[in-house]
Amino acid sequence: MSITLRNGHNIGVVSKEPGPIHKGHDLEVQVSGLPLPSAFAAWASAGSGADGLSPDGSTPVLCLPNPAISVQGSASPTGVCPNGITRLTIEVSNVGSAPLAAHLTAELPAALAFAGNVTSNCTVGVPSQSGQRLTFPPFDVAVGHRCTVNFDARADATCSGAATTLATVIGIHLPPCLAGGEEWVGPESATIPATCSSDCSSSAQNCPRGVGFWTQQCAQIGKRNGDFSRTQLDAIARCVDARTRIFDWNNAGEQFCATFAGSGLNGRPQALREFAALVANTCASASPLASGASVSLSEGTAVGFDCFPQCKTIGSLIDAMDGVLIQLADQQPHGSNTRAEYECVERVAKAINAGRGIGPTCGEQVPALVPTGGTGSEGLRAP
Repeated sequence: MSITLRNGHNIGVVSKEPGPIHKGHDLEVQVSGLPLPSAFAAWASAGSGADGLSPDGSTPVLCLPNPAISVQGSASPTGVCPNGITRLTIEVSNVGSAPLAAHLTAELPAALAFAGNVTSNCTVGVPSQSGQRLTFPPFDVAVGHRCTVNFDARADATCSGAATTLATVIGIHLPPCLAGGEEWVGPESATIPATCSSDCSSSAQNCPRGVGFWTQQCAQIGKRNGDFSRTQLDAIARCVDARTRIFDWNNAGEQFCATFAGSGLNGRPQALREFAALVANTCASASPLASGASVSLSEGTAVGFDCFPQCKTIGSLIDAMDGVLIQLADQQPHGSNTRAEYECVERVAKAINAGRGIGPTCGEQVPALVPTGGTGSEGLRAP
């Protein structure tokens, strides 16, 4: 007994034997590992091959996918001063049962202008622009996967009041075997709220927390003295996962905490811990602590660190660190250049998590780092 797959031109593309066949009646046959497309038809026939008798055939069954797509977005910070920068994040998810090509647009409000610095976890290119509308190049989203696109937007000098961006996505499914052409799903839209403030005489203060704080939050999950609820911490972990490429978590809450529980005080493990805490600080802005205090870090905060001279904001620094950690992942961890790169990520992230080099913070003021003119870890020192 054999099973043959044929494409739309009636050409056999694969033939498989289902394995041992048992005698009897009402038997069921299961064949695994068939390379079926998202849409296919199936039927069966039985009979001896050359006896001249007509075989018995089943009624064809047509299996069609259910394509679906969703989109959501956020801004960090949600409050932006005139001439300030906010970083917009758009997440496109394939929530159906068929692969999709996504077509994404973002309509910026009049008060915000596209400021570049596009990053994504699915190689999305730089958008074309017509007025306030950004049109991103199409990108593929596999079933069950999520594509995250980030970019900067700058407020104009007279920015005031609500500044809401509208993200819209359409998914296109191209069945390879069935006639009828492409199938469209959507459009699906999401609003990304932000607020322009005309009163920025005193800058909003950041409230970052260090690795020790986040380690403690993980240890206190479900306990009465925990600052964050499990739901809040899981949401922060999902945000960290979505914001970065180096973290690719299936269970964000557990793997976020495992990052802080890992062994090793130097090199890659410590760099990853400090980086995870840095991004968690930016993600926690919307989650007030049970004590009434807050954890926050604006991606639009101006920075200047010698070993990341190209980075002028927290948001661009996160993207640069993310890229460095990905680049170093396949390299020997004990090489001198590799150690210097890890140490740079660790020291800069640790400084920011401690409130240094980012201007006023909500806690006790600490000295800013002083550039020494060096590179790597030598480019930072405390006065």
